[in-house]
Amino acid sequence: MMDFVRANRIIARGHNIFWEDPRYTPAWVLNLTGEDLRSAVNRRISSLMTRYRSEFVHWDVSNEMLHFDFYESRLGKNASYGFFAAAREYDSLATLFLNDFNVVETCSDEKSTVDEYIARVRELERYEGGGVRMDGVGLEGHFTVPNAALMRANLDKLASLELPIWLTEIDISSTLDRRTQVNLHFIDKYLPRINQHLDRLLVTNFGGLLLCFRRYIWSKCYVKGSRTHR
Repeated sequence: MMDFVRANRIIARGHNIFWEDPRYTPAWVLNLTGEDLRSAVNRRISSLMTRYRSEFVHWDVSNEMLHFDFYESRLGKNASYGFFAAAREYDSLATLFLNDFNVVETCSDEKSTVDEYIARVRELERYEGGGVRMDGVGLEGHFTVPNAALMRANLDKLASLELPIWLTEIDISSTLDRRTQVNLHFIDKYLPRINQHLDRLLVTNFGGLLLCFRRYIWSKCYVKGSRTHR
């Protein structure tokens, strides 16, 4: 894959170094504890960041750390800070993200409110010993029916971080049976309403240029029983 990326001069982002959700943690890692786990973590960062130094412009360092804590529950509350600090040391030019879901999609998830997101970024930046510089806001953007007013209010708050805001995995689950209708619905109705943030809001997607039905996108690469998995 990287040969194709290099040959076609495609800008790539790294997703991810660690995933705090144990469902997406390699099976052989699940039973590691103490120094064995710490050693595996250090090897992961060293090998990945050395091999792909300067290859990926972005890195989701500790994915979904607002919702899950596989590594932090085993290595200590500040384990994620160590991940960010090590990633910065190995690739000083990479843009580092805290990436999570339900930050702008809804107001019903207590684990990933905008206030929780901002607080965790500030915590990483102010950690004793110097902290780590954060470079971007990673919002997964798994929408059902997008709420423009909520999105706008949440983006207003996130703008206080003064960082580029990325919708990193955007998709819309919709009952509409035409992909074009879904695209136009979002583009025409929602994006113009948040245009005061377009100087810092950027969009990417694992499975298409902007939006597509779930059957075509990233989730089908990982879910057993899906067409792509088979």
